[in-house]
Amino acid sequence: MNGTIIVADLDRFSRTTWHTLKFFETILKKNAVKLVVCNDPTISENKQNFYMKAMFADFERDKISERTKSGLARIKNELREKGSITTSKGKRITKLGVHDEMDKARASASTAVKTIADNFATKIGPTVYKRLKAGESYREIAQELNELGVPTARGGNWHASSVRNIAKRLENK
Repeated sequence: MNGTIIVADLDRFSRTTWHTLKFFETILKKNAVKLVVCNDPTISENKQNFYMKAMFADFERDKISERTKSGLARIKNELREKGSITTSKGKRITKLGVHDEMDKARASASTAVKTIADNFATKIGPTVYKRLKAGESYREIAQELNELGVPTARGGNWHASSVRNIAKRLENK
């Protein structure tokens, strides 16, 4: 066996039942890789179970598509009738899709992401610099932060590159 593919749900694995079944027949059956489906870890152990789940996943993808299209149609209709729609967060929308101020929106989003990253780097920076000055490598610092249960800015695990990015971000300030 060469590796493992991990997916949250079988309906996220491929776009069609045919592709999923072809993968089963050409890859899984030959034990070339292992497939782990998080919400059903035993799915690849039984051919009939796998086939049934693959067909149901295809059905579910179609239903998601229908619900999405229906929701967009409802919003478009409301925009036509009322001229605007208010989101659940209270934001007023007057049209869907790309708008005239996309560059401004991208710049604003970029600034927000940069600010969050800078704030996180400022918070974790002293810990990183202390360890770097003590001669620890990026990898050793990452391992230690993971062992201490300190999450990254996005809540994930630390890697040497994420520690290096914190150090670089603080150098550039």
